[in-house]
Amino acid sequence: MAPHRRPHRQASGQSTVTVTGYDRTVISEPDDSHITLISTLLHEEFSGSLRGTGVADHVRVVGPGGDDTFTGVERFTGTLDGRAGTFALTAQGGSVGGIVHGHWQVVPNSATGDLVGLRGHGVFTAEPNPSATGDNYGTATDCLTYWFED
Repeated sequence: MAPHRRPHRQASGQSTVTVTGYDRTVISEPDDSHITLISTLLHEEFSGSLRGTGVADHVRVVGPGGDDTFTGVERFTGTLDGRAGTFALTAQGGSVGGIVHGHWQVVPNSATGDLVGLRGHGVFTAEPNPSATGDNYGTATDCLTYWFED
């Protein structure tokens, strides 16, 4: 008989993410397709259910009109509803007309501290800050669903 596992209780939360640093590097200039490959390194501050900082690197495929698709990774350091630690996530999405929509997923076995066993996923929407001065390059809203595995 297989051991009985407790069902995992899911929780949800919301956060605001402010991009405090944004470095853009062209990986490959446009060719005949008019598509540019760009890497963006983001430094972020989280408030809400997630409180802390993140460092993300996204590779973007940017079309001639500026719309893009991206995939990336991020390490979050801080707290999730009061539990301290770190975790890594993968993200995918795109932007149309400057508005970014995407989703992310916690990388299994990447969490540390009080977050060990964390699993989860989220969705986000971001708008750039057109004045992009100082330490606010844009703000995102993030809705997440998470649970802890034994």
